[in-house]
Amino acid sequence: MVRFRNTFNVFVHEEALQAFMARPAAYVDGILGEARRNPALIHLLRLQEHSPAASHASLWYSTASSRLQITASW
Repeated sequence: MVRFRNTFNVFVHEEALQAFMARPAAYVDGILGEARRNPALIHLLRLQEHSPAASHASLWYSTASSRLQITASW
């Protein structure tokens, strides 16, 4: 377990730990970028402090509506 930017991080194996320790900011910034593209990850990964305006309802709506495709021919 490694503490970085006030978070605790765990790793599957020693190689993953070493890769993280070599460039920790790159990994954290990559995760935050992915969470911006997939807002459901904000609560799943407990990243609320990086996105304080993200509510469960707004995240659910944006995730569901982006996957919902309605086709109607009237």
